[in-house]
Amino acid sequence: MFEGVLIVDGGFYLQLAWNEPSHPTSRPEFLFELVSVIRKLHQVEITEIHYFDAVINERYHSFKGMSRMDKRRRQFLRSLQQLSESEPDCPKIELHIQHLKPLNIHCPNTECPHNTEPIIKPIQAGVDVDIASFALAELKDSFKFVFFWMGDGDLAPTIQALRSRAYNKQVQLVLANQKSLSVGLRAVLQINNITFIDDVCIERPEIIPFRWQNSTTEDVTLCKLKRVIPRDSPLTLNDLKTLLYTLNFSETNIHKAIQRLEERSSFDTIFSILNGNEEVA
Repeated sequence: MFEGVLIVDGGFYLQLAWNEPSHPTSRPEFLFELVSVIRKLHQVEITEIHYFDAVINERYHSFKGMSRMDKRRRQFLRSLQQLSESEPDCPKIELHIQHLKPLNIHCPNTECPHNTEPIIKPIQAGVDVDIASFALAELKDSFKFVFFWMGDGDLAPTIQALRSRAYNKQVQLVLANQKSLSVGLRAVLQINNITFIDDVCIERPEIIPFRWQNSTTEDVTLCKLKRVIPRDSPLTLNDLKTLLYTLNFSETNIHKAIQRLEERSSFDTIFSILNGNEEVA
């Protein structure tokens, strides 16, 4: 099995968690679970995770109104570090932390108050440069594979360099879904060099150790089963075994579904029960 490294753009990575607090990426353990998926999918052993991010540094700017978000980010980073230190058998996690810098944005509308008084947007200071310099100057020679979780097309030249004869690395991109793929990265990577978690959950659900909602917000296991089970026939016991194998639905709901199986209930009814949307008398 080849050795590899996972490089994560923290600002991009945490977008899913900020938008949906219950999303799997909000748990620090998710990165270790992702490593497990990579191992089973690509036969690559990830031995190091390098996580790049930026936080508020009041010496540069205080960003009023963002203290709560910054506190959440810092807590997540501390949890990552603690998890790495407490799990000796898991990949080493190294944090590379920069500071956020202000970007002044002026509204073009002359009647808008922000035409003269800018909106201050926080942006990562030097994170892309840090990722590029690390990837090109500090990667171990033993790393045959480099996996990125990032969305910035500005790093496309870095990917091209790593794949060149000078570095001779196999580069893979890991993303939540196809919507996350930027035009810049699409231009330098073939689709078979990109792993979309959405697609893996549907095509290889047995290797997914976490619950995941795909980009259409439908449970990925339902997507999987709707493809393999004809809608015009009742669910069979083998179909139920598939359910048990692919995702740990609530045991109570599974028992309810078994009752309805004996009644030869419809496909949609069974799935409604498994998702907790219908009670059985």
